[in-house]
Amino acid sequence: MARTVSVTETEFQQQVLALARISGWKTLHPHDEPGSLVLVRPPCLIFVGLKSEGGKLRHEQREWLEAIDKEEEELARRRTEALTRIRQAGTRFEELEERRAVLAPLTFSGDEKATAELEAVEDEHDRLVRAVGVARAALPEFERMLEEADKRSSEARADIHRVRYRAHKAEADALTLKMDELAEELCELIEKRNSLFSDASQELRYFDPDEANGMAVRGGSRGRDWLENRFAQWLR
Repeated sequence: MARTVSVTETEFQQQVLALARISGWKTLHPHDEPGSLVLVRPPCLIFVGLKSEGGKLRHEQREWLEAIDKEEEELARRRTEALTRIRQAGTRFEELEERRAVLAPLTFSGDEKATAELEAVEDEHDRLVRAVGVARAALPEFERMLEEADKRSSEARADIHRVRYRAHKAEADALTLKMDELAEELCELIEKRNSLFSDASQELRYFDPDEANGMAVRGGSRGRDWLENRFAQWLR
């Protein structure tokens, strides 16, 4: 099972600085901006914001994401309100048309009460027409603003994931350096072990030649077999 390595942001930053220097980068660490580094290797100049996996988002990043989320929620609410108003107006238009059909003949015949009610129906119809017109005109703008807010949200989240990716990548690179060191040590141990088995085989020949021959035959695959057994899950 793979072992999870946990590091603090300070340790992670030190690893990044060490890796950068090994790779030939000059580094600058503004002490008033934790997690911020400047790397220079002409002609390249890189500004880096570090965040470990367990680190918290900077206050500005959190506020920015929250503001975008609230903006999206408000725009979505307004869009839904506009669509609801248009649907409700459609139903009300049908009701007004039905009432108009009833009142028009009475108004034509001089019924004053019907005339007053028809005027009220026409006024309400006109108000609905204006309200629906405003709602229909606002919808494309709400859609555009929502699309822009969603784009900003995606970019902000991509920035967060980019920082986390760089953190994971830097930690993995630092571990790769450690693995290389351990691999060199392991190679030395394997060579020493093989040499000892060879010496043991030579001594064995003096009192058990058959077993010594078998030992010599097994020696050719002994190192490979051990490596395959120990690292089988990574060699598939």
